[in-house]
Amino acid sequence: MLGRLEWTIKVDVAERTIFPNAPITEALLDIRVQLPAHANLAQLATYHDSVKDRYPTKKERHSWQGGFKLNPPGDIEVLQSQGGPDGYLFTSTDGKQIVQARLDGFTFNRLKPYDRWESFRDEARQLWQLYVRVADPKQITRAALRYINRIEIPLPMKDFKDYILTLPEIAPGLPQGLEKFLMH
Repeated sequence: MLGRLEWTIKVDVAERTIFPNAPITEALLDIRVQLPAHANLAQLATYHDSVKDRYPTKKERHSWQGGFKLNPPGDIEVLQSQGGPDGYLFTSTDGKQIVQARLDGFTFNRLKPYDRWESFRDEARQLWQLYVRVADPKQITRAALRYINRIEIPLPMKDFKDYILTLPEIAPGLPQGLEKFLMH
């Protein structure tokens, strides 16, 4: 049964020990699904009836997709664009939590300040169960949990390793400045 998505995701120990005040600016759970062929936006709009006391703001969500193709000898072919309404965003009164009910899935976002995993998990679970009742997904095709962190480092700094222990090593002989840093 799709409503019983396993919720025993382990949270990194860093959330509790290294960063007692986690530098999380956004946490999100995204579950992509395959809905029945008869699913539509009107059906998803009824999700708001179940959450409007906590998520009163309702906005239609639009997606857009386009592209191009490079053909020999360098000609560019513009591909047909497609898109339109694909779901709804429901925002909490304080604007810190957003739930998305879409034709391709469900997303729960928690913006700063992030409290703790247990409160995020419990809210996401409850909202997901409501989505399952309204949308009746037939299959989960992807589940993703993501934290976006922002660690503010005062400048000037003496050594980057005073703040981040794992970082890219810049080869000797190259300029030692680091403009951007992204780790997955």
